Amino acid sequence: MRLRPFLSYKRKHKTKVVALKNELRVHGAGGWRDLDDLLPGEEQTPGFRVAINSTTGGFIWYGTPESAASDYINTNELPVAAARKRRDPAYPLVPLFVTADPSALMDRVGADLSARDFKTFSECNGEVRGRQPYAAFHRHVARRYVRAALAALDQQRFTVAATAMSEPSGAHDVTLDWRDLVPERTRLLVPGAEDTVRSALANLRDGVQPKADFPEIVLDVNLPLALATLLGYEWRVTTGLALTVRQRTGSGLLVVAGDGPVHDDWPDWTEHTLGGGGPTVIAVSTTADPLAAAFDAYAREHHAERILGLHAPGVLDDAGVRGLARHVASKVRSVQVDGIERHLLLAGPVSLATLIGAASNGNGPVVVPLWTGTQYESAVTVG
Repeated sequence: MRLRPFLSYKRKHKTKVVALKNELRVHGAGGWRDLDDLLPGEEQTPGFRVAINSTTGGFIWYGTPESAASDYINTNELPVAAARKRRDPAYPLVPLFVTADPSALMDRVGADLSARDFKTFSECNGEVRGRQPYAAFHRHVARRYVRAALAALDQQRFTVAATAMSEPSGAHDVTLDWRDLVPERTRLLVPGAEDTVRSALANLRDGVQPKADFPEIVLDVNLPLALATLLGYEWRVTTGLALTVRQRTGSGLLVVAGDGPVHDDWPDWTEHTLGGGGPTVIAVSTTADPLAAAFDAYAREHHAERILGLHAPGVLDDAGVRGLARHVASKVRSVQVDGIERHLLLAGPVSLATLIGAASNGNGPVVVPLWTGTQYESAVTVG
């Protein structure tokens, strides 16, 4: 992960620093922390220097009276970070003033650093927590750091991993690590997860948009289909991003660009009127098992007014994914009726879900529930 910052701190504050690292993970950067990332057998000082100089893409100083007075930080970490900042002025070196007045902390740091290193460090634009709750402060820092780190990258094409279901590889420019938002044991969203995802996607979008007229985002997605749909919507073409989704298949890798030829020969939609006072349910499957029983159970549980179904089994190529995504988004748009909710149930490839979201501009709000393995529940709202 090219954005990952080195986290400089005293172990007395490790719980708070872990919380910051987790916030950075959600927003796409993660963080290098000694207890997590220093490999067995590495000597501490050389390992830290390698991490600051080459392994990481930025440096966050978790400023407290203890870290300001740390001989190790002031003689082994900050001088290396300051030297890298001088070599690369765009390098994000971010002082955080967490538990004390900035002037007091800087006076203490200045007693140990060389005049040159202290000048470099003191000229960096830091963040003061003041009376903010730690959670709000960490979220603000993560958002700001990600934008600063993206600004430092001289590129117009970004590889992005978005995962909630597996350990990330760390091989991408950006990794949105949302495993804590969808615990494996429940497969349900934790409270506040939808707002957190929206915030992370909007922040990353804001950081990438200035890089080109249409910055290219190459996505590797391992998400519940509802979150993939939300991702596609937040990064749809009207936001100025060009999406390509890479998806592992049984026979290799399917690469689906957001733009290109489409297949448009699809089965007819089925429609069943249920007569409830609830939503219109649109159910789409490409799997061998159409999940008809699960779709019907969801519709009846939510007292649906009707259920529209499309079952298109078989292996989709890139033109098929694009075409079906646009076909589904068009159907969702066509059944928009004031006062009646629309719920979209999906069973198929994650690339399809992502591009349905990307094609959903102007569709209005659509509820998209997660499949838990046995039923649909715990939804997000797309649009």
